[in-house]
Amino acid sequence: MKSDWRNFIAVDSAYHPAKASIRNKDIPVETVLEELARSGSIRGVRSRFPQLNTAEIRACLAYAAELVKENILPLSAYIDSRFMRYMVS
Repeated sequence: MKSDWRNFIAVDSAYHPAKASIRNKDIPVETVLEELARSGSIRGVRSRFPQLNTAEIRACLAYAAELVKENILPLSAYIDSRFMRYMVS
């Protein structure tokens, strides 16, 4: 059975107000995702953040996937708007 990311991720004003972070830890989800992108592996993330477990790191990925499905504009809209900004300048 898959874990729900909501068991691992919360917005906690004691750590990072208005930022999703690992529950009860001072580590924002975006920091975990950036390290995962940089290192390319869960092992790489765990070497930088040994206090995280694999389930917490996977929860960050599941959270990001849900955000992409639910709230993000299509990449083409972002690219088109950036391109148009350069064309107008």
